[in-house]
Amino acid sequence: MAKNNASAYHHCDSLFFLDYQINPQTREVMQSELALKLSKKSYELLLFLIKNQGKVVAKQDMIDAVWTGQIVTDAALNKQVARLRQDLNSEQEVIETIRGIGVRFIPEITNKPNSVKTAKLKIKRKTSYKKSFLSIFFLTLVAVILTLYLTPTTQKNKPKTNTTEASINLAIVPSKESINWLNIGGLNYLSEKLQKHKQIQTLSPHNKWFNKNNQKSLAIQMSQKKGIDYVLSIHNLKTNKMYSASLELRNHDSLQAKASIEAQGLNSLFDKIDAWVVNQLSIKAKIAKGTVFNYKTTDFVLESYLRGRETAIHNSYKKASQLFETAYNQDPSFLPALTALAETEARLGNNEKALALIETVIKQKDFNPKLSNKMLVLKASFLTGMNKLDEAQELLEKAISLSKSQKDNSTLIDAITIATQSHFKKGKISNKTISLLQTQITLLTKHKPDTYLLALANYNLASAYHQLGQVKKAIKAINKSNELYTIDNNSRGRVISASLLLLLMALMAFLTCPSW
Repeated sequence: MAKNNASAYHHCDSLFFLDYQINPQTREVMQSELALKLSKKSYELLLFLIKNQGKVVAKQDMIDAVWTGQIVTDAALNKQVARLRQDLNSEQEVIETIRGIGVRFIPEITNKPNSVKTAKLKIKRKTSYKKSFLSIFFLTLVAVILTLYLTPTTQKNKPKTNTTEASINLAIVPSKESINWLNIGGLNYLSEKLQKHKQIQTLSPHNKWFNKNNQKSLAIQMSQKKGIDYVLSIHNLKTNKMYSASLELRNHDSLQAKASIEAQGLNSLFDKIDAWVVNQLSIKAKIAKGTVFNYKTTDFVLESYLRGRETAIHNSYKKASQLFETAYNQDPSFLPALTALAETEARLGNNEKALALIETVIKQKDFNPKLSNKMLVLKASFLTGMNKLDEAQELLEKAISLSKSQKDNSTLIDAITIATQSHFKKGKISNKTISLLQTQITLLTKHKPDTYLLALANYNLASAYHQLGQVKKAIKAINKSNELYTIDNNSRGRVISASLLLLLMALMAFLTCPSW
């Protein structure tokens, strides 16, 4: 395709590369049949790089083209390039970094749709593999890391009306720095409570978010993430016998609504918050059927549960278990306390007790499908902890199938996480493992854009590629993991990914050196 001036691209027909299609007239970017949500800067940067396909583009040239007349630091530019890579979410390298100079857009641009298989053939890949003592050492390292990391855990306009059954991805963040049971436990509980509505899928608050110095900045940052439709900022407070909550709801563009809510009881407070969110999102309160999906209890039970959640984040699992058990004994039908108790018992190594608790839920009548999926995954995670991998695999296959048919992305992500863990524990890494991890990365990107989880998923993908002898792909995945750990400011993750990268680079040198 002729490389015209930049403006010509805004008036031409669709552009194609790999499995992507760009319509410059409508500014739409499609991957296969899926519409991608790119910010204005990401789109302009992509179009500029396409214009210069195959050329090494200097940093200043990118700044002049996309940030005309603005002062942009190298760090801001690098972050935007990283965001564009994340937005595209390609298995192949699209934007190559030329250290100290700039970047290069690799794929060929055409006027017609590409065959993905043909496009992949154009990228030469060497997959020969030689076993060495480095491999044995590496596999031992991976097993240790997987044991540590794969243990299951737990303008102010009214928002647009959503009249379809499409899910709304809602991130819940603290609006003020406040590490106490009412905020840590309360925000996590509200996240679970809101998911009872068929159209809402939530991204639960991270523990580290409560330590942020500027939660407003965090909310704005989260609202710009691909895969997040709305961000709900909350600060809960107890004054004497009254409870209150300060709420702000924003989307990609602006702050949409804010409110202050007061109530005399905990249950009343969270019911009012739930109703306010549903009203602001303009959805019908369609709640999954099934009385066992119970979020109604006494304030004493609810407070015991919330205090247990706050205690658990400090790894005080024995004390947390006592608080959850108190709540459960007072109200055996209060599902959040029962599942939290099961998860905590598993953390304490009591997998059989955890399994028995989940069985009590599954045996109850009037069991709704969405909850069934979650219980299947929890049961599979406990079985995996007991090394009953075949039983776990059978449950996971059922949970994955059900979650896909019901579009329950949150549970699907959890099921795939446990399934890949089972593959690693069995020592049977195959193309199915690779496919599961790639699906997990796609789901996280589109529905749960958690930087840490994406970094970990790419790390696991790198280890799987390595065990299959695909070292180049492993290096690409571990570079992505390191990039995400950097964005997440996770120093421990960066050290682990850097160590793995060094091993892979040493192995690559061993494989490619003729004298060896």
